[in-house]
Amino acid sequence: MSVDVAGLKPTVHYDGGPDGRVVVADSLSYFEHELWTNDVTVGASFAGAPTAAMCMRQGAKAWIAHEAGPGKDEAGIRGLA
Repeated sequence: MSVDVAGLKPTVHYDGGPDGRVVVADSLSYFEHELWTNDVTVGASFAGAPTAAMCMRQGAKAWIAHEAGPGKDEAGIRGLA
């Protein structure tokens, strides 16, 4: 099954005007190609430094990521043992 994500955009959940917004997306990679000045970005995907840099380079004042669980082949859980 293939899903077309080309038209998907982050959703604004709170608009604080000039103080910024809270913007949520399935992945922090959605924040890579637009300016997000003064916004807090929230992504429900991999919460590592590379994805944080995607939104921070575009002017976000903060990022929040929800790690959704183990990756392919149980990646990311070795340190839990």
